[in-house]
Amino acid sequence: MNADKRTMKDVSHTPPSGAPVTNVWQRGREPETGEEPQASD
Repeated sequence: MNADKRTMKDVSHTPPSGAPVTNVWQRGREPETGEEPQASD
């Protein structure tokens, strides 16, 4: 059940697009992705 709580936290960080949290923080650290670095936020 702990995993569920972790998912909830991740979902909060996840954009409305539904992209994985890893992509979110990665995009924030690497704005050179060219795919809405922080526009989603």
